[in-house]
Amino acid sequence: MTVAKSSAASIKIHINSVKPVLEGMRALGFSQEACLEGTDLHLSQLVGTDVVEDYLTLEQEYLLYKNILQISQDPYIGLKIGRTYRVENFGMLGYAMLTAITVGEALLICQDYEPLMFGHFKFSLFNEGSLVGVALQEHYDTPEPLLQVFSDRALECGLSTLQTSYGFRVDVCKIRLMHKDENDLKLYAEHFGCPIDFGHHQNEILFDKSITELVQPRKDPAFSQYCLDECKKIIDRLRRSTEFVSQIREIILAEPGYFPTATEVAQSLECTTRTLRRKLSNEGSNYQTILNEIRSEIAKDYLKSNLPIEKISEMLGFSEASAFSNAFKTWESISPKDYRLNNR
Repeated sequence: MTVAKSSAASIKIHINSVKPVLEGMRALGFSQEACLEGTDLHLSQLVGTDVVEDYLTLEQEYLLYKNILQISQDPYIGLKIGRTYRVENFGMLGYAMLTAITVGEALLICQDYEPLMFGHFKFSLFNEGSLVGVALQEHYDTPEPLLQVFSDRALECGLSTLQTSYGFRVDVCKIRLMHKDENDLKLYAEHFGCPIDFGHHQNEILFDKSITELVQPRKDPAFSQYCLDECKKIIDRLRRSTEFVSQIREIILAEPGYFPTATEVAQSLECTTRTLRRKLSNEGSNYQTILNEIRSEIAKDYLKSNLPIEKISEMLGFSEASAFSNAFKTWESISPKDYRLNNR
């Protein structure tokens, strides 16, 4: 089943998700400060940060991982980063999973409370004969250079959290990856110890169905239910904040070819510009990020047409095609010309 992709502006990444990444990079001998360069995040922010409402913007996480790829020069760094995750990194959701009675119940909690995983993929379960599968489908179009690292991180993170929960690494029967380069087949097969397929429409990891019946050593049904009740409250708060971002997007898109300022949007919402910025900041976003995401989405649609790049640049409010090209490279890590060639 195909899941409708979300607006990137509606995605929130909990700041706690950065902690195991930075710790993993430090353990590998890389500078944590270098990983954060240009993100407007600082190590001091990441010490003792457990507040639910503290989030990264998508743009900040993209910059973080671009730095990581540049620093490490390792296309498989996602596998190493994912290994640093533990189920506790997911906060209240993680503790609900950890204290569920069986692994099957823990997996269902992941599916039912998926918005709190703050990831790049939609988590869902499926059956395939004698196997149970976890599907990870893109929430939104991920820039190609980051798709491999995010996919690898997600799969390795899933296995690591299962290991944390049950006490040993669960055998995998098969993995299907969105990666398209089969030159990596041997490396991935050896790493995961199972058959690998590439070029799939989503990432999938399949286990024997018996995994769902495994009883977890730290089961505590009452505490798990308490955590789930808290998770419901968190999701309600997230839903309200997402509605605010959606209102802003609707205002920006109301007049094709015109992109209002933050002040104009604030006036439409009958609030001050300061209030607009404060509310977005509380939700881990800002006006420029939302505007950039919208322009990027529109640009990608235009680039699939026969419109000249110069015309697209003009329609998106850029004074010169070179300025549009530079902006698009920042948004998508690819030039408009190359994006058009790849999406013909």
